[in-house]
Amino acid sequence: DFPRSLYSSMKRTVIVGSKVKGDMKPSLCKVVADKYAGQETVKLADHETEMRVNFSPTEYLVIPPDSIAEYASFIADRVVLVGAMREESDMHYTPQGKIAGTKLLAYGIETLLNDKEIIEVKGWWLWLSSFVVVLAMLIIFEYYGRAVGKIKNALARYLLTSVVMKGIIRFMWMAVAVWGAFMLFRYYNISINLAWALAAVTFTASADNLYAILKNYINGKSHD
Repeated sequence: DFPRSLYSSMKRTVIVGSKVKGDMKPSLCKVVADKYAGQETVKLADHETEMRVNFSPTEYLVIPPDSIAEYASFIADRVVLVGAMREESDMHYTPQGKIAGTKLLAYGIETLLNDKEIIEVKGWWLWLSSFVVVLAMLIIFEYYGRAVGKIKNALARYLLTSVVMKGIIRFMWMAVAVWGAFMLFRYYNISINLAWALAAVTFTASADNLYAILKNYINGKSHD
């Protein structure tokens, strides 16, 4: 029950505006961001809209209420949010883990100010990216097999075509795919879910083994 309740309640978006008595009203995050920027950060649509929050790790300074005077120079010209940081009723699950509602608002405001909304790849683009990752893996193995086949030393050829070596190559390609997805997220705020693609790449090992077993079985039958 814990995982189900966790994912269903996980906060990933911030409300930009919602309808109140028939009129569109900006959210707190939008009001604060617009006020600080001195201009409209995101257009208010004629319907309730949400924006995916960029949860890139950020440490926000937390000032105790009785120490505000000590941080007067730091607070000047900055967005300051007042709220509880350890109140259990205002804690929320996010991709960053469990954080206070005040910190969640800070992430939302910063996303609006920096215009760094996370762009999630989905639909046909997600399927296409997964297909490309798997296809590239098959092409790599195709050319690798041709190159190894030209090696005259039988022992070297056997070692390079072993299950362990193929596993290492498969792991290296998965690492490259994950690194590429991370770079897209890091520099372009594009989020790609590679779960299906990596699962397919992993299962190609099982498919190869099954193919080898069937091939040996058929060859054995033909020789009989």
